[in-house]
Amino acid sequence: MKINKNEIETFLETTAINPTTIYTIGELVSVGDERRYENYVYKATYDHTTSGYPNDMGNLYVKWVEWNPANDYAMLDYYRDTVTNFNGNGYVIFERGSKTSLTIGEFNATKITIEYLDLFNNILDTDEYNFDAFLNKYDPYTYIYGEFYQDTTSVIYQSLKRLGSKIKVSFENSYGANNYCGLFSAGSSIDMGKTLDKVNFSVVEYGTKIANQANFNTIVDKNKLMYTMEKAKISFNDILVFIIDESELSFHNNMIILGKLKVYSGVGENLGKNSLSWTIEQNIRI
Repeated sequence: MKINKNEIETFLETTAINPTTIYTIGELVSVGDERRYENYVYKATYDHTTSGYPNDMGNLYVKWVEWNPANDYAMLDYYRDTVTNFNGNGYVIFERGSKTSLTIGEFNATKITIEYLDLFNNILDTDEYNFDAFLNKYDPYTYIYGEFYQDTTSVIYQSLKRLGSKIKVSFENSYGANNYCGLFSAGSSIDMGKTLDKVNFSVVEYGTKIANQANFNTIVDKNKLMYTMEKAKISFNDILVFIIDESELSFHNNMIILGKLKVYSGVGENLGKNSLSWTIEQNIRI
């Protein structure tokens, strides 16, 4: 398993549509009006003249309520119901930095192109993925908690090459449909050991909401047990991308979960390998 925390806070460039008016101080707004501030859209709860900022403690849930992520940010948001929409084909560009892997999921593109760019947008290298438009595209949640025979090629997990200063990802649909993407994450992956074949799933309730949990074991070399547990401790309760098994011949077909690490424990053994137990909980809005 590998874990990856998204290190993209905003895109250098994107063609994602942004229809919501930007928030400005001193503007008269009416109840129900929507305004964008930073990466989120807020909705006014009553008529007033704007002051301060919507996410200030004195304003949030008084003058404004956080409504949803802004469209261009939605694909970076770690919830299953947030999707970035493009008008036709689209692309995003983000800073290369020290990121080591890229995860893309829940999209309707028939072709995704990953380009490594220099400072002047010259293309240094390219990777391309093509998809059958008539195959069902499964988002990570639908696949994870569904049957294992489902097609998973619409979830891309790729190690990033040590090239360029920027990366451009283009979404194309050969049938003319508007593109969308619900999962986009790039960051530094941390190896948590080789996933064993058995993965169990359970359900927990939070009032009227339910969340799925994945329970499984990994194995690591005996000298890496404490190191791996310390790495897990740093990430405890963070919202992460969990790549349960990224190997090319994976029994789990590159199973990916967006969620939080809730429980983990290690067992020291005498056969050269130590085991770790994991419980990962799907991230939901409460």
